[in-house]
Amino acid sequence: MNEYILYNAIIITVDQKRRIFDPGAIYVKNDLIKDIGNSQDILDRYPGLTCYDMSHHIILPGLIDVHAHAGHSLIYTLVKDTIYWMKIHNYLYNHCLSDQFWEIESRFAATQRAFFGVTTGLSVMGSQSMCYRESYVDKQVEGYKEIGIRNILACGPGDIPWPKKLSHWENGQRIRYLQNYDDALSTLEKIIEKHHDTNQSLTKIFVCPYKIVTSLNSQTESENCNELTELDLRNSYEMRKIAKKYHTRIHTDAFQGMVHLASKDPNVLLGEDVHIQHGQGLSLDEVKIMADTKTNFSFWPTIAHFKSKAPIMEMMAQGVNVAITTDAPSYSSNFDLFSSMRKCQFLVRALYNERNYLPNEKILEMVTIDAAKCIGMENEIGSLEIGKKADIIALDILQPHFMPYHDPVNLVVRFAHGNDVDTVICNGQFIIQDKKLVHGDKDKIFQDAQKMSDALVKQLKIAGFDTPIDAQWGQIKAYYPHPRCTLTSDDE
Repeated sequence: MNEYILYNAIIITVDQKRRIFDPGAIYVKNDLIKDIGNSQDILDRYPGLTCYDMSHHIILPGLIDVHAHAGHSLIYTLVKDTIYWMKIHNYLYNHCLSDQFWEIESRFAATQRAFFGVTTGLSVMGSQSMCYRESYVDKQVEGYKEIGIRNILACGPGDIPWPKKLSHWENGQRIRYLQNYDDALSTLEKIIEKHHDTNQSLTKIFVCPYKIVTSLNSQTESENCNELTELDLRNSYEMRKIAKKYHTRIHTDAFQGMVHLASKDPNVLLGEDVHIQHGQGLSLDEVKIMADTKTNFSFWPTIAHFKSKAPIMEMMAQGVNVAITTDAPSYSSNFDLFSSMRKCQFLVRALYNERNYLPNEKILEMVTIDAAKCIGMENEIGSLEIGKKADIIALDILQPHFMPYHDPVNLVVRFAHGNDVDTVICNGQFIIQDKKLVHGDKDKIFQDAQKMSDALVKQLKIAGFDTPIDAQWGQIKAYYPHPRCTLTSDDE
């Protein structure tokens, strides 16, 4: 039987009363929190159990990252801030992948997330969502299962046009093939049948159409969001049908004008079971539509919000549930959700010129209980309460950047980093203990990731990124006289 007590910690519960215990203790039995409260009271009530002294630690609910991309972790440090970002990634996912890539990437991404205190992570398959091959998802599931954290894979038909010219690598040989829209739907159903709600419910598959209106793109101006195409209508119908059939949820993107146009669809991809990411350029009437339909929203704070901001505060004022994500890994972020918390707070305050927006307590809710609501799991995770799953992380605060410490929430939001996490528990099981990975060889996982990433540099012909040929020392703006990558034209 898995049974133990964590005691002598500062515990931020994020429960309904938002209680903080100092010193506090948590009693875990199997996969559930059985009791929580003042440290000595818990120790007195349950004598004889294995106890872990968590002095000089802050204990939190496991962090929940409700939007990132499976596959990115093996290339995100290569493709820097550039117009090539999306082009290279789409080429990668369409033409350079193998089962081995997904096996290595999954194990590596799950390990990264675990070390940063993320116990539940949603990942869109690829850059623009994909369900090309069952074996790719099989490998993604295996990696996260080995490490032990919760894994939500968002899979679905990707962007237009159809059919798609694709490639798969096997035994060093490139296999070219076409996939049409119906093939994608068939593969999606097989993936959900095989993996959704498996592995003690640690593995889930969400339906993920790329964009709420598939015929539009993120740069489409609102005045060009005129009418739904035949494919738009079919896509929303199929996504709704599959989600209902398999009792799962919908994850998608939306940009300016899309929510307004989508609201005219009889199978509209809005509602309590829908979670929308990004949202740049959405108008106030679209905010009202999201609020009226109780659609969930999350965003990753980036420079793009300065160009065409997502109306974050307007959404929250209207009652829309909003979470913070990492969208990671990418050219300017990784899986460190603590960093995303800070960026979100600073960005929103700068955008709205209001230093009191998004206080620390709200920021912390947006990566715990609010994030749990986005994925329909608020009754299971997102807070430390009796009867909920034991998803718990602990931060070592006996460190220079935390001392002297007082307000624990302020410490977490303003000063903590993913590297401060030294204990991670998911579903009652230790994943990270004393900064060591419990399941899996961390060194081998990292070495395998490096080898695969090196191989991708050669395959993608992007050496201009990993070893810059046009370094910018002393420059105040970057200019590149040489091409930074070359893609095979017949595959673009």
